Amino acid sequence: MRLSKLELKNFRSCENTVIEFAEDLTVIVGENGSGKSNIIDAIRLSTPTAIEHRSLWFDTDRDKTYKKPDDVSIEINRFYTDLTDQEKAVYLAQLVDDNDDLIYNTNFNASSLVPTRLQATRTVGKDKIADSESENRERIAHVYLPPLRDAVREIGSGDGARLAEVLSVLATTGTQDFEAAANALIVQVADLPLSKVAKISIQTELKKLTHPSRGHEVHVGGKSQELKRISALLNVMLSELGIDAANIGAAGLGFANLLYISMIVLQLQKAREFDLTILLVEEPEAHLHPQLQSILLAYLKERASESKNKPGGNLEPSGRIQVIVSTHSPNLTSSISTKDMVAVSRQPNEGSSNYVTKARKLSDSKLTKIEQRKIDRYLGVTRSSL
Repeated sequence: MRLSKLELKNFRSCENTVIEFAEDLTVIVGENGSGKSNIIDAIRLSTPTAIEHRSLWFDTDRDKTYKKPDDVSIEINRFYTDLTDQEKAVYLAQLVDDNDDLIYNTNFNASSLVPTRLQATRTVGKDKIADSESENRERIAHVYLPPLRDAVREIGSGDGARLAEVLSVLATTGTQDFEAAANALIVQVADLPLSKVAKISIQTELKKLTHPSRGHEVHVGGKSQELKRISALLNVMLSELGIDAANIGAAGLGFANLLYISMIVLQLQKAREFDLTILLVEEPEAHLHPQLQSILLAYLKERASESKNKPGGNLEPSGRIQVIVSTHSPNLTSSISTKDMVAVSRQPNEGSSNYVTKARKLSDSKLTKIEQRKIDRYLGVTRSSL
């Protein structure tokens, strides 16, 4: 299964926008303000997150197309294709239409009179019938990688959240044993000589302040901690080979970003719990050397391609990964074929003073294979802005 098409209506600049995606990796290119982030956010709003708490919610003032009436319906329609036989057995909603696509629709009512909990309506198929198996939507999720400008703060914030998520993914049988062992070490800290001296000293002063008939005893012991707090005791550091480990920021923002991406990709192991996990990457070029940009894109495409080769045969999640990247970097666009690109642009809205988003999948250009290869060779870094 893969996301093949997205239809957006009355969503921000996407008044009536259709985006078609490539099989493994799609790179969305366009100038600032053309609507690239709106496409990414539409997927975030209509699918659950795979590894983190949800960080985006529908907002009437922000998400409704400019100057649309308050009671307008905002539509996010997702088309999934290439379902395996096992997936067709799971997603019976796929049978409501006379085609092989699974269509999930999410509608938001922008009226301020509608309670927040009732704003979203979820249906299936072209005719938008009620979804009788809404729990299956949870088998398709996303992972969001924001623009890489705060990697140092994200990894080294001290709350341990990112590392805790990595540990949770790697612990295939649960984190209970790890937490128990870590808490046992905390108990050992409480038994160190200085901890005992602190206990005795505090007890001495407390005794002077307390009536003998109201005596209390001080204890300095290890407090049991959950995974996130234990992770906060650890510090992820980075250094060149042969040099002592140091703060992440000392290695430079570029390598801090690569470390951050590595942790995100590692968390994609959790994709095995879903039929499809869509990795959404916004502007990966920030603070990355041009060569690293190309390596990153090739790596992500390889991971997506590998995920298709998982053997089937049962009703367990398929574990497929699909990557969607938004960028305006000529280094990234010149490193892939135009077959994997979607060009997004701002176009004047007829009868209005505002602009709307239009999208074009470049593989629809009707070029022959030889012509396509020639165009791809021509569009080097210096010409890819074309």
